[in-house]
Amino acid sequence: MTRYRRRPEALCTALPDGTGVVLHLDKRCYYPLSKSGLFLWALFDGDAVVDSAALAKALVARYGITDDVAAKDVDAFVNRLVAEAILTPEA
Repeated sequence: MTRYRRRPEALCTALPDGTGVVLHLDKRCYYPLSKSGLFLWALFDGDAVVDSAALAKALVARYGITDDVAAKDVDAFVNRLVAEAILTPEA
């Protein structure tokens, strides 16, 4: 199971509508987060290392979706943020 850590140069701001924006300081780019993306981002508090199963479990508990849907959503979330150098896979 892959575990992930957020990069220190990625900062997140919650917006009034419940969504969020991640700013990558080094790349000077920002990336929008949906409400569920912002929820997942909060699980990476500080130096937390979180595995994809824990992220999916949290989505199931919060939104009442199926395990399969949660796993697909988490894969899309982490793959996008890893590709943008916002999350780092950990060994």
